[in-house]
Amino acid sequence: MTTARWGDLGLRVTSALVLAAVGVLALWIGPMGFAALVAAVTALMCWELLGLHGSRSGVTPTVTLVLGIGLALFLLTAPGLSVARIGDRPILLLPVACVLAMSLAVSVRRGQALAFAAGLAVICAGGVLVGVFSQAPGLVLLVVLVVIATDVGGYFAGRLFGGPRVWPAVSPGKTWSGVIGGWGLAAAVALVADIWLALPRGIVVWAILLSVSAQIGDFTESALKRHFGVKDASNLIPGHGGFLDRFDGVVGAAIALWVMTLVT
Repeated sequence: MTTARWGDLGLRVTSALVLAAVGVLALWIGPMGFAALVAAVTALMCWELLGLHGSRSGVTPTVTLVLGIGLALFLLTAPGLSVARIGDRPILLLPVACVLAMSLAVSVRRGQALAFAAGLAVICAGGVLVGVFSQAPGLVLLVVLVVIATDVGGYFAGRLFGGPRVWPAVSPGKTWSGVIGGWGLAAAVALVADIWLALPRGIVVWAILLSVSAQIGDFTESALKRHFGVKDASNLIPGHGGFLDRFDGVVGAAIALWVMTLVT
């Protein structure tokens, strides 16, 4: 094993530990505390996203700060507002509010569609996690565990087996062996978690779909950074980039979780 091959192992371990800590903290603090946590992280991610957009469009830091505070306050009310239920199926009510919120920061200049779509995804993911947590905390913990397993499995499988790249123009380090390794470890972790958590039937299928969605979130954030010409979303986490860099997979998996709860 060369230093070059495993040079970013520390970063991966730190990311996994951060996500694991968030999952444990979420279970401990309960629905309202979890809503506050998600609100803060979501606001910071939107601040980073609009900061990227501002690098080209001229959106000012003041606008992004105001939007971030507004989103935080909105999501703090999310346990009662983010999810309605038809029978036992959650129906997201956030999109209309998201459209109104994001319109404050959308510029008429280049990049507006990207900023709008990505911001909408981040906000919706926050609403989904808060709403689902109030009904089924185990599913939220599953999302966190699957995202960690996907990243860890993908990292080690990709480094050990290498092979063809998935999307070299956007993420040169991602290989098909890593993608498949992420799916495998996510499925294994879900099977183990099912011993303690009341998870849905077909949990392996759920885990793989969540894993795929987490990887899509990762690729999407990489594509955004390429588009805006930056390496990290921000330097809010010294040495590790920003919250978008650490939670992009959670955004993808959370949106997939919402879709899966609607169709099952």
